[in-house]
Amino acid sequence: MTVTTKNKDYFFGRSVGWIFIFIVGLVAIGGSGVTPTLAEEIALPGASYNVSSSSVVPGTVWGREGEEEVYRIGASDVLDISVWQSPDLNKTVTVRFDGRIAFPLAGEIMAAGLTPAELSAEISERLREFIRNPQITVSVKEFHSRQVVVLGKVGKPGIYPIQGPMKLLELLTAAGLNLADIDMKNVTVMRSSGDVLKIDLEALLYRSDVRQNIDLRSGDNIFIPEKPSVSTSGPQMKEIMVLGEIAKPGAYTFPSDKPVTVKEILLSGGGVTERASLSTTKIVRANKFQEPTDLNKLIFNGDMSQDLPLYAGDVLYIPKTKLMRVYVLGMVQRKGIIEGQPNTLDLLQAISLSTPEKFGAVLSNVKVVRGWPNNPKVMNANVEALLYRGRLEENIPLQDGDVIYVPESFLSNATDFITKLLAPLSGTVSFVNSAQDVRDNTR
Repeated sequence: MTVTTKNKDYFFGRSVGWIFIFIVGLVAIGGSGVTPTLAEEIALPGASYNVSSSSVVPGTVWGREGEEEVYRIGASDVLDISVWQSPDLNKTVTVRFDGRIAFPLAGEIMAAGLTPAELSAEISERLREFIRNPQITVSVKEFHSRQVVVLGKVGKPGIYPIQGPMKLLELLTAAGLNLADIDMKNVTVMRSSGDVLKIDLEALLYRSDVRQNIDLRSGDNIFIPEKPSVSTSGPQMKEIMVLGEIAKPGAYTFPSDKPVTVKEILLSGGGVTERASLSTTKIVRANKFQEPTDLNKLIFNGDMSQDLPLYAGDVLYIPKTKLMRVYVLGMVQRKGIIEGQPNTLDLLQAISLSTPEKFGAVLSNVKVVRGWPNNPKVMNANVEALLYRGRLEENIPLQDGDVIYVPESFLSNATDFITKLLAPLSGTVSFVNSAQDVRDNTR
């Protein structure tokens, strides 16, 4: 198992904190081209699509059986399951994040990846023990597992569920694209893999470059920039974009002669979200060159070599982490975020990776907070007994978002702990600041 540790000893001032918002956007700059609205079918040589808003329908993973495409269920889909002549078993279920559903008498079933017919057969087989010749019907009531996001200069920005193969132009037509208002040469597509694509709609529509009409993938985020205005008076301005796991994604305007760095654009954007993958952040330059910058080193270690300059047309992209993460605070040498594969981290691993202070760390009274901020639950763990007396029951399996606190002095009870450590954690106060407050209060 590979686990990484992220120190949490520095941030951009006490006024900036983690804002837990999930908004993903994509932005680009520059371009030209005035044409009529794209509200009708556009036929391009070699293109194999029909541009009509009716093409955009809910969907998820698609596979093939012979020559016929079939729908495969995915996480977050809502299913209607009915049992013929047993209406008391009829149920509407949502596919969980892990791809499973629970159904009466059938128990836990892995639904993700199955077609509705395959899931019907699986449930039927499990119910044979209780019902003679069960006849099961599974239908997808709501499609949520495969979506793309469209932002920017479109008539209907938002989240679009998609079904089956779909081209970029189909989606943009459904979103209400007015070619006279957009920067056609700088459409940006951000993939969930972290790849950032620049699309030239002008080449697609006027030079029949169908390579620009890419196939969409689940998790794609498309940004349509507005056509830049030309100012004949006043100071010249430049736009820089910050996208992905940032509290306020979008375009930020600065005087053209003002130096702007990664740090400043992060402050302008309100800070990163709790799901930001800090170490894999990248800058997409106006010339499409991609330059990495490690926000983990910049934010938590004060490594100013990562505070790279930004120029007109640049896009700072902060991807979303796919790992589980926990926070370790208090009397440890490496405070901050620890990441690992889902359902693999335990308390001993987190404490070991954070390296407790040799003097002052009270390992016999470690606190694990789960469910903050909505329903916090505090668990006590005697890590000292775990280490020196082999009490394995003290080794709490960790869940995504857990907060681990190694105290310097005993905090008498859970209520006192929540008040002193977690009360300061509001939407605009960081975990780093909160830990510092606790240290100040307990000395």
